[in-house]
Amino acid sequence: MEVKGKNKRELPKKYKIQECLNNLTKSEYDEIVKKIPGIMGKCNTTVNNYKNIPEGSKEEIPYSVGLKYERIFELPSGGLLNTEIRCLTYKELTKKK
Repeated sequence: MEVKGKNKRELPKKYKIQECLNNLTKSEYDEIVKKIPGIMGKCNTTVNNYKNIPEGSKEEIPYSVGLKYERIFELPSGGLLNTEIRCLTYKELTKKK
């Protein structure tokens, strides 16, 4: 989703990464921000870009990175997303009329 005239940082975020970081104490925040790039195997810039992906964007973080974020912040599976994923189940898709 390309939104013209708006700063990317002002848009709602696709992932709850910054929200999770904001729930930490100052000392926890400082320590985890230093450790996350090494845990993810990504540079600081890439990790910061993940935090700023706007809601509705086609841009995604790698599945393994999402799993690591969920583990770090003790989120349930799928808990990193700010939006609910809606789709039919396999039973609904294969149901005969």
